[in-house]
Amino acid sequence: MQARHYTQNKSTRIAYYDNGKDATPILFLHGHFSCASTFKHITKELNEYRTILIDQRGHGWSDHSDDYSREAYIDDVRAIIEALHLKDVIIVGHSLGGVNAYQFAARYPQYVKALIIEDIGTIVNSDMRSFLLWPRRFDSIRSLKLHFRKNKMGDNTYFMESITEFEDGWGFRFDYEDIVRSQQQLNGNHTHDWDKVTCPTLLMHGEKSWAFQSENATAMCDGKPNIHLIEYQGCGHVIHDEHPQQYVDDIKTFLESL
Repeated sequence: MQARHYTQNKSTRIAYYDNGKDATPILFLHGHFSCASTFKHITKELNEYRTILIDQRGHGWSDHSDDYSREAYIDDVRAIIEALHLKDVIIVGHSLGGVNAYQFAARYPQYVKALIIEDIGTIVNSDMRSFLLWPRRFDSIRSLKLHFRKNKMGDNTYFMESITEFEDGWGFRFDYEDIVRSQQQLNGNHTHDWDKVTCPTLLMHGEKSWAFQSENATAMCDGKPNIHLIEYQGCGHVIHDEHPQQYVDDIKTFLESL
């Protein structure tokens, strides 16, 4: 089992899991509403690698912050890599984590060997303000699951990774307002960053994703021989939960090609 560790980036404490192996490092970056543990079922099948799973700022056991800018997230990745003296890092990023991954690679190519980008593109435009209407606390896990069912959210494993019990009931480790502010700063056209990425990159697209359009995925590969695109039929935004075995198999095949 991976132990939780912490490192400091300026005034923000960042939590992460690290199996500590003397092997090629793979850094995992989750999406909004999630945390590092969302990838634990995946890393169990990557035993030959050093796997490092980050709780990004405002999520999991990392500190909340007044700064959810693009540069703040990217600098957290730099802080982890430099604190652990990592070289030739492979970065896996889902959604928010995917943009953070390719923007980091655009700015610090000397650290990055390869990228695996899960269901996020260069055109990001989502509105998370509806989550401000959610209850702040639930009296039980059962009532929380009923809330998901009422809102027709289907399998809620992704959100459940962030549930914890507080003195006044059950809730999430993230703050709704933080997510809204973070998403607002994530929105935009990031093509200029993507075009700077030259390392081998596996781009994963869920056919039924609400966050990543097929047209954007195709455009991201145009004229870029370093990009390998896989589309997951019948899959939505969280491929590592919906199609976990194919996800792992495709990652392994990609890694073997490096």
